[in-house]
Amino acid sequence: MLIFRKYFIVSGCLLLCLAPKFSLAKGQEKDQAKAQVSALTAKITALEKEKNKVALALQNKDKEAQELKKQVQQLKTKEAKLGVDKTAVQDAEKNNLKKQIAVLRDTAAALEKEKAILEAAFNWQARYLRRPAAVGPQGENFDKIIHSNLGFAYGMQGRTKEAVAEYKKALQYDPQDKDNYFNLGYLLSQERRYKEAIAEYQKAIKGLPQDKEIYYNVAMIYANGLKDQKAADEYYQKFLKVSSGQAATSAADKKTTAGK
Repeated sequence: MLIFRKYFIVSGCLLLCLAPKFSLAKGQEKDQAKAQVSALTAKITALEKEKNKVALALQNKDKEAQELKKQVQQLKTKEAKLGVDKTAVQDAEKNNLKKQIAVLRDTAAALEKEKAILEAAFNWQARYLRRPAAVGPQGENFDKIIHSNLGFAYGMQGRTKEAVAEYKKALQYDPQDKDNYFNLGYLLSQERRYKEAIAEYQKAIKGLPQDKEIYYNVAMIYANGLKDQKAADEYYQKFLKVSSGQAATSAADKKTTAGK
């Protein structure tokens, strides 16, 4: 009985020593969870503020477009009245009015393009990471698969720096993996490393020239991150061109299938 009592006494002491450590670990887990929730809340608040700014900009562009339309209509009315007389002075004024109308039309067209970019930014939802293909061990590609999956896992957890490091390792084993370049571009844009993100998207475009999401994401980086409206418009037009081409192809395929 003495031996058993000593055993229970020693076991009890060990449990009392370890209990505070388990309690501390649970406390740390709760603190980490609270910190993650706070970070996500802050990010959501920032996104809402950005959307409100874009919505206000859209309203202003609508007002500018309406004002331009009124001016064009006034000039057209004045031009019609001048058409009755054929004097040299009136002809000169008429030509001047035509030039003004052309300028206003070009300005209105530019505003429409800018408005389209802003509307896209307002309605834009973050493009998530592309899930790596589930492939078994195949020689040297197995290392790429490991790092690609780790990058994807870290990225979905919001651990962007670790995810970036893993995707870069994956690309060392397979520099032709365009989806990894896409994911790397996405993660870098989340860290506001916009120029680096665009460089990675450019590498993805070389292998995926018909991937409309790449053009769209680059347009959004130029519009919202780098504030380069000209470049944003250029990539947005490419996005529209690829999208319309894919839509036409899809419609043709459906028509062919229906004919059969």
